Amino acid sequence: MTQKKLIIIFGASSAGKRALNFFSKTHDILCFVDNDSQKQKNKFLNKNVISPDEIKDLNWDKIMIASIYSSEIKYQLIEMGIQESLIDCVSDDIIHGFPGRVRGVYHFFCKLISRLKSRIIFLLWRSTIPHISFFMNELGIYFLVWSKKLLHLLGSGIPIQNYPDRLLTLHKKIRYEQNRYNREYEHLKYFGKYPLQGLALLGIFGGRGTEERFDDYRLNNIIHENDRILDIGCANGFMTLYTAFRTGCQAEGIDINPHLIKIGQYCTDFLKLTDCVHLHVKDFQMFEANHKYSVVFSFAAHHTWDNRHRPDFDQYIKKIYDLLSDNGYLLFETHSSEVGTTEFYQKMKRQGNLFSCINSTKFWNEYPCRREFFVMKKIPSLKAQPKKGEI
Repeated sequence: MTQKKLIIIFGASSAGKRALNFFSKTHDILCFVDNDSQKQKNKFLNKNVISPDEIKDLNWDKIMIASIYSSEIKYQLIEMGIQESLIDCVSDDIIHGFPGRVRGVYHFFCKLISRLKSRIIFLLWRSTIPHISFFMNELGIYFLVWSKKLLHLLGSGIPIQNYPDRLLTLHKKIRYEQNRYNREYEHLKYFGKYPLQGLALLGIFGGRGTEERFDDYRLNNIIHENDRILDIGCANGFMTLYTAFRTGCQAEGIDINPHLIKIGQYCTDFLKLTDCVHLHVKDFQMFEANHKYSVVFSFAAHHTWDNRHRPDFDQYIKKIYDLLSDNGYLLFETHSSEVGTTEFYQKMKRQGNLFSCINSTKFWNEYPCRREFFVMKKIPSLKAQPKKGEI
């Protein structure tokens, strides 16, 4: 007699109950797993409920995910080092119950309408007339992704999460990392549940549009194929990779947040830019390089808006100076709160021995926020060190 395979069901809920009833005749159910700490260490249907961290301490053959959040849970398990071949997602019919397909379509449309409504409001708030093409591009890709999901849901019995589409897979990975970021950095939800940066090229919605800013700042007039750039506090790294995508330059981005960097790395891989784009989890204050950069981006990166990370401004600018090659450029963007303040302009004036300001421009393209963008050129010979408090 063939021995039954030993499985773990991820999801101590109604879907998990249906999964247990479905698999109990053909498999041995070891236990349930759930991310909810209130369910852990308790019993569910006479089975123990354990935390994800305890999975590796047990012997089992397969993990069956019984949850509407199966794609996020699957990537969670893979990140823990569990082989993808040992993970399966329970079909929609089991998760939703009879008639599963009807409920699945209903759930699909509820999610679509909810997300679309919030996205239209958000994009209209962010967009201005010159950027309407990017607005339409984002919505177009949004409908493309969701229409593929719907067609797949209606057309086959294969769960949506297994649909072999690179763009859908990319979005699932991004959603998983963004959810982890939102949970771990509750105080830094800059734009609700959406990423800090948007990238219309890949249909990624975010607070600050990358393509718009690239064109507004006229970066294609400053950066060329033979340049090497550093993007400080790059967040998702979208400006880093998009600059390389548009100009062919070598681009490096650093940020202290591992989840944001992971999103950027997924997109870099998707666009096949790994030869020219490198994103790292690093603190700029600890950062060292064995080469010089021709251009450095500091886009609202000299401190965080909540002031939890606020290095000395003069030391920050001096370090950028040391990283730049002779006649290199510092492209500097302010925080909204700094525009028009005497204190900030006094800080900038102190850097006159290090950089000459080529031009500065104020932007209102993220109304009601405004920014000021400076193009600053390194003065090759350092005449005098700027002193703190000197004006």
